[in-house]
Amino acid sequence: MKSRCAAQASTEFLVICIVLAAMLGMGLGPHGGLLGALLEAMRTAYARFSFALSIPT
Repeated sequence: MKSRCAAQASTEFLVICIVLAAMLGMGLGPHGGLLGALLEAMRTAYARFSFALSIPT
């Protein structure tokens, strides 16, 4: 009985994660979804970080 409850909880968790990922990935704004904006911000931050590392001292 205990393993059945654990399986149900993991299924519910999976469904919640899928719904959250779908909500983040949907194009709610003019430039796409929140996930796209987050990835673009991370891409910009990494480009700036790698540029700063490449500057000779």
